Amino acid sequence: MTRINWQEYIAIDKDIHHGEPCIKGTRVPVAILVGSIADGMSIEDILKEYPQLKQESIQAALAYAADAVRQEIILPLAGGGMLFKIKSDENMPRTVVQVLRKRGYDAVSVIEQKMGGWKDTDLWIATQEEKRFLITADKGFADVRSFPPGTHAGILLLRPDEDGIRPLVDLLQRVLDSYGLEDLQATVTVVTPRKIRIRRA
Repeated sequence: MTRINWQEYIAIDKDIHHGEPCIKGTRVPVAILVGSIADGMSIEDILKEYPQLKQESIQAALAYAADAVRQEIILPLAGGGMLFKIKSDENMPRTVVQVLRKRGYDAVSVIEQKMGGWKDTDLWIATQEEKRFLITADKGFADVRSFPPGTHAGILLLRPDEDGIRPLVDLLQRVLDSYGLEDLQATVTVVTPRKIRIRRA
């Protein structure tokens, strides 16, 4: 069997997910897919969480990871009952929106809004026009110089120690068990397994 050519499915664009390797045409990082496989998730389970992907996307992520172990890979750059509104980035599994809606939040996903693969700047503008709180795994959005607290509806960055769907959902549950997301409005909040860091204006 011939190994899939991951170059056909993966790219780095400095304007998408702040330059992390993602599946082409999406904001889904390779690391989350590989981490989910490492957690024991099946390809079918991953595709249920990220229905915009195909089986070949997952295979390409694994092929990329295999090559990355052997050598340094360099890819060419491609030229927010509650009224609190939340947008779940494309890098978040579908379960995130489901959990938020069960908690009563007005939550939408980037995929539901047909914003998959959008550049960071365009996604940010749309999020602020909607006055939505952004939940993301894109660490570029935690830069308080570029996204100062108090100037937007708020950002929640989930930064698990391990890449994958389960660690992201576990971190979100930890936040929801400790805070109402409306309490984090207008902040830049970074969550790791060890702490929740809240930056306010």
